[in-house]
Amino acid sequence: MLVLWRLATSERCGAVADPNEADLFLVPTWPAAKGLAAWDRACASDANGAVKHLKFLNERTAHRHFFVVGKGHAVPKGVCFRWWARPRGLLRRATRFAYSDQYGSGGPMSSYGPAFLDDPAEAARLQGDRVLDDGGHVPHLYSIPYPANVHAIRGLATPAAWNRSAGARPAVASYLASPRPGPYAVIREPLSRACEAAGNGACARADPHGIKSKHFCGLRGTTMAAFFCLQPGGDSPYRKGFFDAVVSGCVPVVFSQQLYRVAPWHRGIEALPGVPRAHHAIVFDGRKVLDGEVDVFSELAKLPAERVAALRRAARRAAPFQQYAVDDDFRMDAFEIILRAALAVAERREAATAPAVA
Repeated sequence: MLVLWRLATSERCGAVADPNEADLFLVPTWPAAKGLAAWDRACASDANGAVKHLKFLNERTAHRHFFVVGKGHAVPKGVCFRWWARPRGLLRRATRFAYSDQYGSGGPMSSYGPAFLDDPAEAARLQGDRVLDDGGHVPHLYSIPYPANVHAIRGLATPAAWNRSAGARPAVASYLASPRPGPYAVIREPLSRACEAAGNGACARADPHGIKSKHFCGLRGTTMAAFFCLQPGGDSPYRKGFFDAVVSGCVPVVFSQQLYRVAPWHRGIEALPGVPRAHHAIVFDGRKVLDGEVDVFSELAKLPAERVAALRRAARRAAPFQQYAVDDDFRMDAFEIILRAALAVAERREAATAPAVA
């Protein structure tokens, strides 16, 4: 919904009426279907498996079409596979954006990859060629930031959340998560116990599901009150909390390569002009943490003050690119980077497939 809102209101990155002037073609996909049940209902209707009214889809423009799904990439199932996970015809060339990346070629959940993926080289191998490979499960897929609980707007008297000073952060770390079953969430319970045992206010801990207010977002007492934010997996390896942490000026601490490599265009992992490659997260081997071989709090306590300061500077530098701004006044926010990333993928494909000049 945010992407459609910005396209409708943006004067700098908006839509055009003439397709001959368009650099990209967005294919909308149920922006109001937030819950899993809503997506399941939509993808159970055979009518939603047929891609209609794409009158500008052709050999020249196919790779300039793109989808944005506001869920994990494994959510669109059923007949939606025809245009999303196992597309047919020209739509195999379209770029796809979701809150997750694929690290496997099996069914929906297995495409998130192994429960413990700690080898960067293996992670890169599992992702494959996302520019040229039209096959596989959800081709040309890139993860994008979840919309966090912070959105920039010019003219506010108070500084952005990511600029909150060190003096306003009494805790070393924060842990904002609920107990949850599943292979990607097994590390939550030991982390919760370790946070509780840290004592002396070292870990700001909260269970968002245990707080009655439906408006609770938990940032002031957790991510905005700490230097490090622990981000274990849940239903998948991915977490909205990663982006809540960054836009709060808190350094994410992650336990898988899936989350460490999330949102590559917005974090400078994929090169995009204007977006810095800022090393603003810490990754631990999740299996070693689960087995008790690594004590996260002890490791964080060992970090030199200058290293912590550098990580926080990097997080503050990275934050503006990972939040969805309210309007055009904030350049190169998450919305604008999605558009620039879709164009970059299209141009890379064109450059790689252009006939050689004799």
